[in-house]
Amino acid sequence: MGNNPSVLSVGANLPAGWSYHGCYTDYGRRKLAGSLFVDTGNMTQASCVAFCDQNNYPYAGIEYGQECYCGLAIGAGSARSNETECDFPCPGNVSEACGSNNRLSVFYNSLADATQTNTGPNGTSRIGCLADNVYARALSVFQASGDSMTVAHCTSSCKAANYSTAGLEYGRECWCGDTLDNNATITDEGCDIRCTGNSSEFCGGSQRLDL
Repeated sequence: MGNNPSVLSVGANLPAGWSYHGCYTDYGRRKLAGSLFVDTGNMTQASCVAFCDQNNYPYAGIEYGQECYCGLAIGAGSARSNETECDFPCPGNVSEACGSNNRLSVFYNSLADATQTNTGPNGTSRIGCLADNVYARALSVFQASGDSMTVAHCTSSCKAANYSTAGLEYGRECWCGDTLDNNATITDEGCDIRCTGNSSEFCGGSQRLDL
């Protein structure tokens, strides 16, 4: 791993409400699965936290010294790790810890307002979050994608095209259909990317359909 962790600091100069939450493991599916950005030369704890704060996520995490991840919660399967394992210095401030290999330096905003689960416009109801596969789609008809996507926009588009079911993915994609294909299953996590057209709503996630 990186430097001697005893000389690396955490949690200084953060926005109001934010504090250091701990060093967490990150194997398999991303444990903070919302917005992300990479900064190989100037990443700091403050820049990652500011990015997640601006995108209305209560959790921020830094990995490999340069990758910033945001999320609504720490995903299942992640465990609190020994602080000495988050020992990569931040390139923008080498006195700070910025995670490590498969380790996230995690920060939490205690003042964050939780985004409401989509209920859908009148006449619709939410089924849940479904695992999707780009090679075997749960809903077969791609309807739209864009920077103004909302739950209402997708459901109304599918309804206008005479489909009974609408699903949103990656915050910006709208899919339609009448049946769920390829044995799609309900999952309890991953629908945590905010809609590009309304940040108070969820529009699915990475290979996750908000249905």
